[in-house]
Amino acid sequence: MTCSVFESATMTKPLQDRQTRFPQLILIRSALGLVLLACGIPAAAFSQEKTGEPQTVSIQREAITLRHLRDYYVPLNLKPLRSLTIAAPRDGIIHTVEVKPGDKPTAKAVVVRLDPAIPQAELDRAEAALEVAREEQKNATGKAAAVAKASVALAEADLKLANIRMEQTIIRAPFEGQIFRILTAPGEFVRAGEPLVELGDTTSLQVEVPLPREQAQKGARINLNVEEQATQATVDQVLPLDPRFEKLR
Repeated sequence: MTCSVFESATMTKPLQDRQTRFPQLILIRSALGLVLLACGIPAAAFSQEKTGEPQTVSIQREAITLRHLRDYYVPLNLKPLRSLTIAAPRDGIIHTVEVKPGDKPTAKAVVVRLDPAIPQAELDRAEAALEVAREEQKNATGKAAAVAKASVALAEADLKLANIRMEQTIIRAPFEGQIFRILTAPGEFVRAGEPLVELGDTTSLQVEVPLPREQAQKGARINLNVEEQATQATVDQVLPLDPRFEKLR
């Protein structure tokens, strides 16, 4: 697992430490108030004995705001290091969807098929046109032979194009990975470029986390807990602190 980290000059301690310090802080402030009172009373009495006038003792109080743990929660999501959305290479009708969410197809595995009826008809016509052009070339002489030769070359190019269009009806996974989402269904008409399937390589995952400056070094190994399971990650990039982590300072 790799992770991108955000460098911060000052990082706060874990949230539990903040919460556990609040009672101590209150006790300390309360004790301080008691000390001031204890110290102030004799001072006032002593002064009153000398001057005969009552003295005023001022005690300053500072409000403490308790915040819930959820105020410091920042959602962190593991993402594949490599992912993409497989799109339709041409206009057509979805014939079949060969995968479902959670499947792990291998590289070049078929994920979606488009209706091949029209591309197949174009391929048949191109093959027939090439056969006619070759027969005409056999009987051509003189200047007609050069024209017939060009006709054969044109028919061969049309056949090659028809084969490509036919191959585009079979949509394959570009790499081995896991299917995240299916964005189409059989019978749906799609345009070229419309998304069909979301695929990701889950063998390598990445996450953006805040780290203290001394740990934010490229290549450093750090310990993470992912769904209550301990794992190790490698620092891949060091980025400026994202605004969503500011409340953790």
